[in-house]
Amino acid sequence: MAVKVMLVDDHTIVRDGLQMLINTQKDMKVIAGVGDGQSAIDACEELRPDIVIMDISMPGMNGIEAARAIMGRHPDVKVIMLTMYESSEYVSQAFKAGVWGFMLKKSAGIEIIKAIREVKRGHHYFGRGIEDLWTMDMLEEQDPYDSLSPREKQILKMVVDGKTSREVAEILFISPKSVETYRSRLMKKLSIDNVAGLVKYALRRGLVTSTN
Repeated sequence: MAVKVMLVDDHTIVRDGLQMLINTQKDMKVIAGVGDGQSAIDACEELRPDIVIMDISMPGMNGIEAARAIMGRHPDVKVIMLTMYESSEYVSQAFKAGVWGFMLKKSAGIEIIKAIREVKRGHHYFGRGIEDLWTMDMLEEQDPYDSLSPREKQILKMVVDGKTSREVAEILFISPKSVETYRSRLMKKLSIDNVAGLVKYALRRGLVTSTN
């Protein structure tokens, strides 16, 4: 099945160019193109793309805010940021929001195909020039807890409090499957492979005072 890609950029010419390039690949297809962050959020509700290619600077809601909202509602959707601005602050904000890739428009071109494939496989992708702004070593040196999204931190607390996936789903008004996806993702970020390990981590970090 082809990877479903959505393009978000307020410049039609950019969307059209990327769409032409991506649609030349047999294993991926552009299913939508929109021009602002809120439209991207709305389109994701209906279309559920696999990958979103998102500009940062757009009218209204910026791309980082939109990416955070999309991934908060749909943890299976992966966002790749695309921008013309070489800013370490943008890169830092984007990865703290949970994006999977970051590319400069000037070096995108065919590299966007590689980025889509890498991110689809579950790997973070740094475009050419980005490694000078925010290297993987810098990313790994961060406290892994800081890399968790607000929703992942919320679910971590509920899990270590002993709540089941179904109970968490009912509290947060999401599906049990989404809870499992969030839990799997936060455990991967923390390099922990079982619930007992999560409880120990939460105790060490002072997230809970006891496990009852």
